[in-house]
Amino acid sequence: MRMARCSIKRLFILLIVIVVLLFITCFSMLGQSPSGRAGVSDKAPLRAPKIISNPQGQKPIFRYKLERELEKLMGQRLTPNNDAERAEEKRGYALNGFNQFRSDRLPLDREVPDTREPKCLSKHYPSQLPSTSVIIIFHNEAYSALLRTVTSVLNRSPPHLLHEIVLVDDKSDHTDLGVKLDNFTKLEPKIKIHRHSKREGLIRARMTGAKAASGEVLLFLDSHCEVNLGWLEPLLERIAINRSNVVCPVIDVISLDKLMYSTIRGPPGVRGGFNWNLQFKWKKIPEYEQKRRGHDETREVYSPTMAGGLFAIDRSYFFEIGAYDMGMDIWGGENLEISFRIWMCGGKLELIPCSRVGHIFRKSQPYSFPGGVDTILIRNNMRLAEVWMDEYKEHYYAKRPSIRSRSYGDISERLELRKKLHCKSFRWYMENVYSEMPLPLENLRYGGYVSSWRGLIKCVGVLL
Repeated sequence: MRMARCSIKRLFILLIVIVVLLFITCFSMLGQSPSGRAGVSDKAPLRAPKIISNPQGQKPIFRYKLERELEKLMGQRLTPNNDAERAEEKRGYALNGFNQFRSDRLPLDREVPDTREPKCLSKHYPSQLPSTSVIIIFHNEAYSALLRTVTSVLNRSPPHLLHEIVLVDDKSDHTDLGVKLDNFTKLEPKIKIHRHSKREGLIRARMTGAKAASGEVLLFLDSHCEVNLGWLEPLLERIAINRSNVVCPVIDVISLDKLMYSTIRGPPGVRGGFNWNLQFKWKKIPEYEQKRRGHDETREVYSPTMAGGLFAIDRSYFFEIGAYDMGMDIWGGENLEISFRIWMCGGKLELIPCSRVGHIFRKSQPYSFPGGVDTILIRNNMRLAEVWMDEYKEHYYAKRPSIRSRSYGDISERLELRKKLHCKSFRWYMENVYSEMPLPLENLRYGGYVSSWRGLIKCVGVLL
């Protein structure tokens, strides 16, 4: 009798497990649109996605263990199963630094999980907001990744706010980025494409896009992104409140291997910073900034620096404060330079928690840099140090003393811009914007004392 009862209990538990697994499988399939068109074509459908409910605490929508179910749903295999396809996947990684094989087989208009905080869903925004030009720069980008970026912008932006999408081709030589891309852009009159006759680099290409754009706001995106639901209005509202607010979305992660859009939720726990090698770094939001926000998870976060790939700025303000330093080459350092300039010259740089954009972070940089990456980065960083960092530039040079004699070009125009804008000192920036940034001990001459109190060491020093 006891054995019979145990068998019944085991059978009941097994049935519960099966029901739970079926329930999870059904919800996991929502991660891709069953009606979405698999693969990539010149005439991929541009239709609005359904909103995916993702209450706080719900388990991730996309699951790696449901790979086979996802493939069945989409009608195509997402993983190679023969030598030719494995070679194709390997070539895709080499060309792009992420899994192009899989990207080419995903729908352009796939649904993504809504990663906003629940409080964001109840926020309301003015109907009258500035018109927006979305500027996307690309050089030999994977065709499918570029089109998925564009499609997400078209599908998830209110039409009356999206003035145009400006594509700037920085001398790509991939054949599918030629006539095939032109055919795609003809499907939507809001898309405009400009092509460089020679490689100019990210900085000058963005200037091409900014000059060609006619919207009230310039919104720069990388060419391997997917914007999320309700992404645009929170950014534009902050600019409408004050045209000197420069705003960035919170960046979600699209995995480079599986191309899964991260479902990690919650308010941003980090903001932009940098180290004394002048490299951008994500840093924990300090308590004093959390207090300023009233611990409101939906409020803007003041950020000392931006990552540089994704941000929005009033168009006229962008040019008023000097746009980009055209003495810089290709890419690198321009994000810190514009960050310092925004803060020191009267603006604010903000992260907007209710705006989410997914981004593929590459395994490696697949593009060449004329002259070498290190040479270009050093020159760019020297320009921003000499123009904006005052005596604090010595912390940078102390890290690489051998570069002091290198040429960084003519900076007289940028120094004149700083004077014209009545910009504050870098000491002001360090004390008022990024006060938690430590100074390198090797660059301090100690004229004070060292004391301990409750286990804390306090060092008082004077800059060289």
